[in-house]
Amino acid sequence: MALEKAVSEAQAASAYRGPEVLSVGFRSFAPGRLAVALVGAPDDEGLARLYALTRYLGRLAENELVVDVAGFRGRSRALLRVVNQMRGSGLAAGAPWSRSASPGDRHRPRR
Repeated sequence: MALEKAVSEAQAASAYRGPEVLSVGFRSFAPGRLAVALVGAPDDEGLARLYALTRYLGRLAENELVVDVAGFRGRSRALLRVVNQMRGSGLAAGAPWSRSASPGDRHRPRR
C-alpha cells in the first residue's frame, strides 16, 4: 500500500514536470521502513533534489528501504550513488533493502 502511494506520488509529479525529469515519491509504511519510487529520467536537477533528501529519507529507513524503479528511464551511476548514500545515512548494519519493479521488468541491476 505504501509503495503504491509512493509510486502514485512520483507519477503525479512526473506528469506535472514531464518524463525527462526525475520525480520522487516516498511513503513510510511502518516505523523505520520506507518505500521510495523513482519515475522519469535521471536529470541533474532531479538527482540534486533526491540527494538533498538523502539524510531525511535515510533516517526514515533505519530498518528497511524499498526502492521502486519500474518508472525510471535510463541508467545512472549518479543515481546509484545517491541511493547508496540514502542507505548509508539511515539503515542499520544488515538491514534489508530491495529494488522493486513491475512484473514485466527484465532489467537486472549490474554488479
